[in-house]
Amino acid sequence: MKTDAKIDVAAQSFGKPELMFYALLTLRQHSGYLVDTVYINDEMSDHDTLAFYNSKTFLSALSGWRVRICSGRRGSGERRPLAPGFMPSGRTSGNALFRGLAYLLQTMSLFSGKTDIRYQRAIDSTDKDYLFLMHDSMEFRDDVPGRYLTCMKAMDKPGITGELGQCWQCGYHADPECYCSPRAILSGSRPQPDWPLTSSANTAARRNCRINEWCALLSVRAAKAIAEKEHSLFGDCDDCGDIGAYWFHMAVKNGYEFADPFPEQEQRDRNYKHCWQEMPGRAVRGERSKGKSACSRELIKKRIAEKYGIVV
Repeated sequence: MKTDAKIDVAAQSFGKPELMFYALLTLRQHSGYLVDTVYINDEMSDHDTLAFYNSKTFLSALSGWRVRICSGRRGSGERRPLAPGFMPSGRTSGNALFRGLAYLLQTMSLFSGKTDIRYQRAIDSTDKDYLFLMHDSMEFRDDVPGRYLTCMKAMDKPGITGELGQCWQCGYHADPECYCSPRAILSGSRPQPDWPLTSSANTAARRNCRINEWCALLSVRAAKAIAEKEHSLFGDCDDCGDIGAYWFHMAVKNGYEFADPFPEQEQRDRNYKHCWQEMPGRAVRGERSKGKSACSRELIKKRIAEKYGIVV
């Protein structure tokens, strides 16, 4: 599939540049024609990581793409920073105070900048209609962004396309009397009237339904509109939800459409693999903080050399 429309990519990295390199090489193999600029946000930046991203090997292998590196150690995601001016209705004053104090202990700062929120620098910087979000632990096996873009262009009010649901931790998915699945949601079925809420409890189970942000195509117009109206940034965590979960609720509330062209696991496995090396980003970050090496760089280097003939 070919198109004149280009997209940009926001790639989330966790101090594993070889893993990000492999993910981008697989993306380039299948969707290189579609990408203009890649914004890499690394939350565990150090000298070696930045040197890798600025190396001739890395940049020449991705020639034709513009690459922009954003580095820092303040972090986003689980640290749940507070960006002044963005206080969605789902965030209580008590929760905001708790987050502010926790962030202060972790970073010596009570507040973050808006662009410290995951993906926000790319959202604010891109001149494209759509931004493809991905983690460094992705392996692409087909033209996933191209398929996602086709879905978005078929919508009247596009919001986001990608892998729907955190079903592995959702009670509705496991309840035989109220069975729910991505396919059921896409067909219009709703497990309860307050969906996308997945629990009435004020716990992490409250918001399990979202488009998972490790492989998604986001409408930049929708992201900016929801930020302005609902004070909700896509990459933030609010109301007991993981990244993008509260934002997904705001998107549904405001009539934005969503899609998942690969709702079954077998379809997903044919088109992409998340955590192909069986080690998600946050686990690697946790292990590295303890001084361990959880991610085998030699395994990744071997895969790059075997598949693409590049020695790193």
